[in-house]
Amino acid sequence: MLYNDEIKDCISNSIQGFNSCIILCGPNNAGKSYTLRGEEHHEGILGKSVKDLFSLMEISQQVNTGNTVKSLYGLKMSIYTVFNECIYDLVKKNSSTPLQISKFIDKDTGTYFTKINDLSEAEIKNYNEYNNLVNHSLQHRKILETTLKVNDFKKKSNLIVSFILSKKEISAESNSTTFEKSQNIAQIDFVELTSTDYGLDLNTDKSDYFGKTTATNFRSIKNNLESLAVRKKPRYESNLTLALKRTLNPTSQIVFINCVHSNEEPPTESYKALKVKNFILLYTLLFI
Repeated sequence: MLYNDEIKDCISNSIQGFNSCIILCGPNNAGKSYTLRGEEHHEGILGKSVKDLFSLMEISQQVNTGNTVKSLYGLKMSIYTVFNECIYDLVKKNSSTPLQISKFIDKDTGTYFTKINDLSEAEIKNYNEYNNLVNHSLQHRKILETTLKVNDFKKKSNLIVSFILSKKEISAESNSTTFEKSQNIAQIDFVELTSTDYGLDLNTDKSDYFGKTTATNFRSIKNNLESLAVRKKPRYESNLTLALKRTLNPTSQIVFINCVHSNEEPPTESYKALKVKNFILLYTLLFI
């Protein structure tokens, strides 16, 4: 129901060149990971999205060029985490070195876009390759937790799974030489935010650096979404929102999923998550 109502159109529109950003928020054990990745016998929104992407690519993805059939569409995937303003690539074997973000400004319009330097973009050709890459990257996330010596790193870091859809322009000359030019046409970012019970309050004690950083990320997302509503430049951006610049913009489709506990008497952390409904102004969906 959630996928069909909120996500499916984002995936369908990617073929038309529209970017999307799907953000999940909520406390520990409220179902963010389950909603995103599912479990062995139940696909999450991520797996459903990948299957639909491949189905869309297959509808008209082949063209005959002489005796050769060429694929028109390609799909690349990146998986990384943002922790305390540091970006770590989870696809690489050695993911303990933080990546840097470069900012590029359009001199004509004054707008800018960003790029995470040296971020892995792995080409995936089927669902099994996607699944293997996710499992591989999540293992690196465990290794990174040990390397950084951070308890509950999984709960305290923002996880981003990014897909880039590309399309090839293919032309065959009379001498049977085929020229190909590939162009990225859409990007879809899935973002599992760190738990709201780790520092939603901007008045967190100064000694709690992680809490402060987490609260700053929420404030940055809030400022970005507010700015999109009024078409103004955000007052503040963290590395998380800079990393999401290509999909967190006025031309993107943005879905915000707020996960809360389903108990009759939700714990304090769920009340914090519900506060996000007012903290974030656009596209809030309560998933109870």
